[in-house]
Order: sequence, then C-alpha cells, then structure tokens
Amino acid sequence: MYPNLSKSHFPKNEDLRGFAGILSIFRNVWSNGDLWAKNIMVKYENDVLINCKVFDFQLQRYNPPAHDAVYMVNETTTKSERCQYLKEYLAYYYQELSSELAKFGLDINNIVNKEDFDKSCKLAMPVIKLSKALYRSLCAMSAETYRKLTSEPDLYDKLTFEDRTEFVTNLFKTEKCYKEEMTTLLEDLRDLLINKNIAPEFTTAEYNLLEFLNNK
Repeated sequence: MYPNLSKSHFPKNEDLRGFAGILSIFRNVWSNGDLWAKNIMVKYENDVLINCKVFDFQLQRYNPPAHDAVYMVNETTTKSERCQYLKEYLAYYYQELSSELAKFGLDINNIVNKEDFDKSCKLAMPVIKLSKALYRSLCAMSAETYRKLTSEPDLYDKLTFEDRTEFVTNLFKTEKCYKEEMTTLLEDLRDLLINKNIAPEFTTAEYNLLEFLNNK
C-alpha cells in the first residue's frame, strides 16, 4: 500500500522507551491509559448528568494529563473532525480541568501550565497513533468476525503476539469498513514515519521535537 514504508521507518523498542522519558519532563499524574467512550459510564436524571464512572484500568500508568485527553479525542472522532476541532476540544478540556482544580483551591498553572499542556499534547500523539493502529488491526473488523476470532483463543494469541500480515490483508479484501478505518490509520502512520509530521491535527508544519527538548 505504501511502498516507501519499510521497517527502518518504524521506531525501535528503545525509541519508544525513550519517549516515556520525554514525557517525564512534564508533570505526570495517574492515567487510565485507555480512555474512550466504551470505558466511561454516565448516569442521567431528568436529562441532567449526575454521575460518571471510568473503568478498565489494565493500561493504567503515569502520564501527563494530556495523554488521556488526546487519547479520548483520537479514539472517538474522525481524522477530519480532529483536523477541524482538536484544538477546541483540548482547550475545553484544559478549561474544565482548571475549573475542577480550582474547587480544591489548586491553581492549574502550578501543576501544568497551558504551554506545557499544549506541548505534551503534541508529543503524546505519535505513540497514541501507533498504539491505535496496532489495537484496531485486531478490533476494527465486523462484530461477527470479531466474535469468531475471540472464540478461538489460540488464534487470537497468535495474532496478538506474532505476525498478523495474512489476517489483516484478508480483512482488507473482504471487509469494507475495516479497510476504510485501517487506511486512515495507515495514512496517519505515513505522515508520522515518512513525512515526519507527528501531529498534522495541530499544524501542517513539522513539529521540531529535538529543538523542543534542547530548550527544556
């Protein structure tokens, strides 16, 4: 699909571990790690939200506050929507976080100022995009195919931990919705790995990671 994309473009494990070090330069907090619509339960009374619970903590970790915010938006919106509204969504999150902290007498600027929040949003994007492409390649198929897959534990384990090229290629040929979603994710990886544009939703210009790190 992308003949110019080779193994040399993909980050090595030690590079991803280094990314964790990059994020450690920001204030870190407890993070769900897998925050999206189906991991949140809400309760309404007379059309008024009265309670909210978050669950599924198998990917919990310490991350900057930006991680769960960017992850949530990335998992629940289309690319075109993010390109148009991502900054507004994240600005709203930051405003609401500031309001919630203020209820406890805390100043958000003493925890994560807006400049660091914006930078950490951009730096979180590459790993979130890579993770999404990896996870969705085993989840984006039709409900019937997914039920069949999860009913065969040995096959599911093999596809999780070994080469899934043949399986994914077959789904591209047989399932239109799978092909459409994965094509968008692969286009994101192309932008990330070949064009070196780690966050086109934020800017059409390359975000200079090394320059940022040298200035910290």
